[in-house]
Amino acid sequence: MPKPILILLATFLLPLGLQAQIYRAADFVETRLPEPNSEEWRQFLDGTYGFKVSVKKHELSLKYFDTNDREWEINLYTNHGHLVGTDHGEFGGELEFFDDSDNGTIIKKGNIRYLFVYNHDLYFIESAIDFRKDFVDYYKSFLFKLAWTGVGYTYQKILALDEQAEGLFILNGDILITTWNYLYRIHDFQNEVVFDLQKEGIFKNPLDQEIFFNSVAATDEHHVYIGTEGGYLQFDLTNKSYKFYKFKK
Repeated sequence: MPKPILILLATFLLPLGLQAQIYRAADFVETRLPEPNSEEWRQFLDGTYGFKVSVKKHELSLKYFDTNDREWEINLYTNHGHLVGTDHGEFGGELEFFDDSDNGTIIKKGNIRYLFVYNHDLYFIESAIDFRKDFVDYYKSFLFKLAWTGVGYTYQKILALDEQAEGLFILNGDILITTWNYLYRIHDFQNEVVFDLQKEGIFKNPLDQEIFFNSVAATDEHHVYIGTEGGYLQFDLTNKSYKFYKFKK
């Protein structure tokens, strides 16, 4: 079985020193998510930080989710030079190519969330504001494929996702992507929403929710981990079931 490849992205502000602490599955307990807007829900969120998931040596590893960990600049070296993707939020980023003489060429303007190799080809994910409604910015993400022309790179849009990408993991040939509310599985570049916070009935009004997906990692199809506030979700791709694990305060 091919080994999963992990690509990380993190985001949130934490008290000094907390982000360095590493946690294991034993630090969490299986429970249900409280009813939104209830007293139990308020107690659950009180002093709660998000957790970012990763897999190390085929075991789940977690740490506090922190915006200061965010990769605002991503570098990827190729046979032709190297690519640099930046994300500056509302100020905009770009994808730039530097040849072996360090001459730079802008490939595309836009906030670059991920830059990665998949099946020997180069891809990137861009995040962009889609529209503004009720004074709230709505983001979408776009997956692009890069192609070498002999003198530089061109790009082709492959597909779009409904929200901003917050986590990416490659498992057995499938690309897993988390956005704020969704877990996507992309197989042969057909994207499938395999988990939706709204559809599951956890939240009836998306503006009322206070937990978001921030990362994804996996050891196999039965153990897909999604980082969120207060703990993490363990998702099974085969039967599309999930469990929530809360941090033992």
